[in-house]
Amino acid sequence: MGRDVFYVGETASGCIAKLVTQYLGYCAFIAGVEGMLIGAKAGIDLEILAKIIPVSAGSSGVLNRSTEAILDRSFYSNGTLDIVAKDIHLACELARESQAPASIGAIADDMFQRAQAQGMGKDGYPAVARILEQLAGAELKPNG
Repeated sequence: MGRDVFYVGETASGCIAKLVTQYLGYCAFIAGVEGMLIGAKAGIDLEILAKIIPVSAGSSGVLNRSTEAILDRSFYSNGTLDIVAKDIHLACELARESQAPASIGAIADDMFQRAQAQGMGKDGYPAVARILEQLAGAELKPNG
């Protein structure tokens, strides 16, 4: 299933590690889409921005893998929005139970839940960008 295998600890420790990594990746993805929308609304060429992000402080594995699917409007991914929404929601619940902060996760959770409410659950997770686009009143598509 994967090339890297780690012993995390007692029963359920692996699930906790997965939720933490999902939380990190998809919170960064939401922030990345917001950043792209800032660029779009400010008039920057999104194809150029898409080349800058992976080699800058804005780099995020999930965002880097998803930018093309957002810009070409396919919103394709190997994972559904429903699965990501579930993981983000569970990670936020874990944070509450652990009394750890998760304010950024709460925002991501809200965005994914809004996308589910609009019927995007079976779509690829990049479809959540549509929710952010609606809020911004702009679309992330190439300028040309």
